[in-house]
Amino acid sequence: DLKLMLEKLEFIKTAKIFRRWRGSFLNRFEIFLEEDNIVNAQGAYEQFSHSMEAFANQVKKVEAYIESGDLTADRYFSSVKARNCLNEMSKMMASVIEEKDALIPSTVSMENDSGYNKFHMGAVLIRDNFEEYGRLTYYGESLQHMRKVTLAEIIDKQILEQMDNYGAKLKKFCDVMADLGLYEVMLKCREFACVEDNKDDLIFLDLKTGGIGELDRAACLGKRVITSTHKDQEGNEIFEESVLDDDGKAKLLKIIRQNPRLGLGFGNSLNSFQEESLAIENAEVIRSMWGVTLRKTPR
Repeated sequence: DLKLMLEKLEFIKTAKIFRRWRGSFLNRFEIFLEEDNIVNAQGAYEQFSHSMEAFANQVKKVEAYIESGDLTADRYFSSVKARNCLNEMSKMMASVIEEKDALIPSTVSMENDSGYNKFHMGAVLIRDNFEEYGRLTYYGESLQHMRKVTLAEIIDKQILEQMDNYGAKLKKFCDVMADLGLYEVMLKCREFACVEDNKDDLIFLDLKTGGIGELDRAACLGKRVITSTHKDQEGNEIFEESVLDDDGKAKLLKIIRQNPRLGLGFGNSLNSFQEESLAIENAEVIRSMWGVTLRKTPR
């Protein structure tokens, strides 16, 4: 099920659908993980987040000194505060690199000491939308920009090597996520991290690719993808393209269920114990794939 869900990931194009996918994926993923170990991983992650926050603030202070002109080749040795701020950033950078390495255990001994393994941490990272990866990337780019603009001319070789090491460790983190099969999940998390849900979107199924997406209702009307005719008694818009009769609905359902790429072709279920069990399994497949929970209706 997890492999199938990961294969569907590339077809997800909106934040709303991805968040449903993420929730469903976590539910399936965490079935195989012990909750106590996840709690341990969460604690380590929160400590790392605290360190990242302090490091980020220090980087901002160094940036401010550069903008004010206090960290230039001409004024570097006359600005004690600027030099101290830069040295403190260097210390914090070394600490963050060390903590980042320890965050994901790479040996059995490290797992025993930390009380969790890389899969538990993977679940925690997904829960948090890989926020700290986002910060690691952002401030890594900030370091390179400061280095190019000013710092390469005035700081010693050790700090320059530390900046290089920061970038190398970030790449290593990406490699670990790839080994866990979570690299694409990480990229999707960051892609939709700041995108707000649009409750007025319409959801589309792509029968050719098996993908699912959504488009703003106003955009659909503007592009004449759909045509509004009137509203029903509850205020819901009725579209010219709507299928309202039972025969039309049955035909549409048949097309969807028989499509080999959507993974919904389960056939009809009978009221036997065996078929009841199959129905439960099929409902779970749909929930895992699309984040939709089916309810059993009485016959």
